[in-house]
Order: sequence, then structure tokens, then C-alpha cells
Amino acid sequence: MHNNKTIKNLPASERPYEKFLSLGASGLSDADLLAIIIKTGTRDKTVIDIAQDILSGRHGNLLNLYEMSYEELLSIPGIGQIKAIQLKAIAELSLRIAKTKKVQSIRMNNPQTIADYYMEQMRHLTNEVVICAYFDVKSRFLGDKFISKGSLSSSVVDIGSIIRTKMHQNLFYCTIIQAEIVLPAEMILLSQTD
Repeated sequence: MHNNKTIKNLPASERPYEKFLSLGASGLSDADLLAIIIKTGTRDKTVIDIAQDILSGRHGNLLNLYEMSYEELLSIPGIGQIKAIQLKAIAELSLRIAKTKKVQSIRMNNPQTIADYYMEQMRHLTNEVVICAYFDVKSRFLGDKFISKGSLSSSVVDIGSIIRTKMHQNLFYCTIIQAEIVLPAEMILLSQTD
């Protein structure tokens, strides 16, 4: 007979749900937060053990959640298809939340705001990409368009496509953003105006 490792065997002060109720979300460790999402362990591992397995990968932190592929998550005992999908969805949501917050401050006349906005989504890329960001006459961000995905060391850009989009939508400025793949990935702003 197996003695399953369960959260119920832990003292209440160490259980993620109870810790959440007493300390709030900010009082929990990364492993506790992941354990709440993962929900269940296996016969041999508690849900906290599984969360720690995810966190102990490449970076030893939450970046693993974003950088690990769906297939890599599936290779962790206790992570099946549904849990892997949920974890990848949460990673994407966190990226979108960060991006939504930054979009309010992005300005054409301040290149750092542009870099801040795109840095998080581009820092983990494995291929070069080019994105064109569009702004109105008051330098307010109007949106962007994915232009090209290249190889590890280059990307081909159709400048005509960028100009046609700019003219068709009566946009005042456009900025070309290129993610050059270097370890670690760096972002390069190729131009500030067209």
C-alpha cells in the first residue's frame, strides 16, 4: 500500500490555500502560487514539489513558466495536458497584463517607453522579429503590426508594406522595432521616426 504525499499531511500553516487566506496572494512564495494553479500532486509528489520542479529549471524562477515549452511542461511528472495548457495560458496572461499596463505610457517622442513596452514580449524570442509601431501626430501609440519573423541572425523586411500601411491608415509616425537575438536577447530600436 502506497502512502500518498498530499497537502493534507502538511501543517495548515504550510498549505497554499490556507496561507493565501491568512497572508494574501503577495504573502505566498512562487511555489505556493503555482501549487494553487496546479491543484493536485501525484502519488509520489505533493503539488508544492511539482511547483518547485517547474521553478528549479533553467532560470531557477518564474521565467521557467514562460520559457518552458508545452512539451517540456508535459515531461514533468504530475503535469498533464490540461495543467500544461493552464500554465502556458497563465504565462501568456501575465505577459499581456504587463503589456496592457505599459501601453498607457508609450510615446513616440520617448524611445525608452517604446523599449519598455516591447522588451518583455521580445526578450524571450529565439528568432529575430520586426514590428512596426504606429503613432498619431501627438506621438500617442495607435497600435502595431508584425512585419517579419526571421532566422536566428536575420530578418527580411518589406519596407513597401510598412509605408502602404502608414499611408492607408493616415498614420503620422512609425517606429520599426527589431529584436536581435543575442544571449540574453536585446532589443534594438532601428528608427524613431519614418
